[in-house]
Amino acid sequence: MNTPTQTGQAKGSQMRINPEEMAIIKSTFKNNEALLKLMRKMFLPELDPQAPMAQMVDLYRTIQTKDRDPVTVWAELTARNMVIDHVENVLMQLYVMALSEELTPEQIKDKAKQDSSK
Repeated sequence: MNTPTQTGQAKGSQMRINPEEMAIIKSTFKNNEALLKLMRKMFLPELDPQAPMAQMVDLYRTIQTKDRDPVTVWAELTARNMVIDHVENVLMQLYVMALSEELTPEQIKDKAKQDSSK
């Protein structure tokens, strides 16, 4: 297992994505919206009106509601929605991270000067 110093993080740092992982995200997803759409399609299947009869599966419609306690059903449906929201948010994070720019300290200072002079 890598320690924080081995992965380029300072001691006590709370970075979720280390520089090596960020490089992988950028090289994989930058200018590759088709891949993100494919991942979305795989993780969040949508109903396909062109699918042949009896071959359409919505993996998120597996919660049985008939003859069940409404509170339990509500909790399971809420959890389902949370999973869907989480996957959507992670895919959006990958998209944003892939497009983010790495700025040097000098560039950050210059940008701050430009912003303060407006």
